[in-house]
Amino acid sequence: FSHRNINISLLIIMYQLKPEGEMPENLNNTRPRNIYGEPYEEVEINVDEEKGFYKCNDLNKHEINYLLKKGYKKTSRKSCFSNVKKYLVKPRFNEGISHFFLIMDIANYLISKDFDVKLFQTTHPDIIFKIYNEKIAIEIETGKNLKNNRKQLIEKVELLNENYDDWFFVLTNRNLNRKYSVYGRVVDKRYLKNYLEKLFLSKICLY
Repeated sequence: FSHRNINISLLIIMYQLKPEGEMPENLNNTRPRNIYGEPYEEVEINVDEEKGFYKCNDLNKHEINYLLKKGYKKTSRKSCFSNVKKYLVKPRFNEGISHFFLIMDIANYLISKDFDVKLFQTTHPDIIFKIYNEKIAIEIETGKNLKNNRKQLIEKVELLNENYDDWFFVLTNRNLNRKYSVYGRVVDKRYLKNYLEKLFLSKICLY
């Protein structure tokens, strides 16, 4: 028998020795206890480990500790859409936190507006969503392609022009906005929310 079973058995014996109708107070209190006799704290963890992106305010302390053990990193970032500044993120393979954060920040905003959003890591744009029948692409850039692989950047721009009804750059470093504007429209991330709201409205008016 375990200690717990022995304790319950003793309580039952005590109950049998007591006058009818009297019940030991702890008979129904069988929660596991620590060495000090205190009940263990109930732990609730309700997260998707594969999600990769969480606002810290949406998590309890147990969920935060669980995700940190699963490889998530704490980061303080300014969202394009809210005042939330503390996040837990787990970037995809071979991806920097700045690039991943901006993708997920934008994608979560679009999802909150009920758009069907697709994310890619290949030659496709980082973010694709639809407004009615129009395919809109968003390309997130850190400046690495401009500096180290301009040919790849040009090829990506050609793909965007050929395959999407509308598209634009959003940069992790807004100081590069002018340099990227040579290749396509650049939306400053500080004004991205306002730009998207106007884009939604303009497309809706067409249909």
